[in-house]
Amino acid sequence: MTTQLEGENPDGPAAVRSTKSDRWMVRAFRVPITAAAVLLFNQSLQAGEFMSGKFEFLEFHRLGATVSEYLVLFALVGAGWARFRGRYPLWPAGTTAGLFVALQIQEWAGENRVLSVHIPLGVSIIVTVVLLTVWAWRES
Repeated sequence: MTTQLEGENPDGPAAVRSTKSDRWMVRAFRVPITAAAVLLFNQSLQAGEFMSGKFEFLEFHRLGATVSEYLVLFALVGAGWARFRGRYPLWPAGTTAGLFVALQIQEWAGENRVLSVHIPLGVSIIVTVVLLTVWAWRES
């Protein structure tokens, strides 16, 4: 049986969290990833409108893709900042980096009309961004 020293964290060093004043750092991740989640979900709606014959939605779809890439890039900076300054886990930054790469592949597949990649990858991107958003709002 081990004894706990005064001031020692019973959950170990991995469970150390930043002070309440440092928790605002996760907001630098929370805000852009939430906006990206809303915008990326909207991408599927715009694609559906385009596929049903409303061709003007293709330009909105393209613009939404560009804006969501920037939002994910901002979220990546926020996730890295929260990790290295606020002692948050590494996986959100790594997952956000993977999401950014997936968005680049997604854009390539869309521009080249490779729908067999574009559509399933889009579903995976939306699931990933929703999971990141849930984590960001549960982390406080």
